[in-house]
Amino acid sequence: MKFWLERLNKAKQGYWIHLDMDVLDQTVMPAVDSPGSPGIPPEDLLIIIAAFVANPRCRGMTVTVFDPDLDPDGCLASTIVNLLAQLPFPR
Repeated sequence: MKFWLERLNKAKQGYWIHLDMDVLDQTVMPAVDSPGSPGIPPEDLLIIIAAFVANPRCRGMTVTVFDPDLDPDGCLASTIVNLLAQLPFPR
């Protein structure tokens, strides 16, 4: 990860993060098109992308592959929102 952060800091342009929610383990996030195990635990995902999100060159992030039809009560959507709320987005 350090290698990528160093390269991004040398870049002249910004970057965009694309996050597919199916990287999470299916026990945590089954409401995706391709659930699987093993997947990344939420705590590890936060560690992985936090430094990229906090970097001033980060221009934004797209969150995809969540299927609301597989989340009728909205519980898993709340999980995603709570996860994203923990990231150090610049304010």
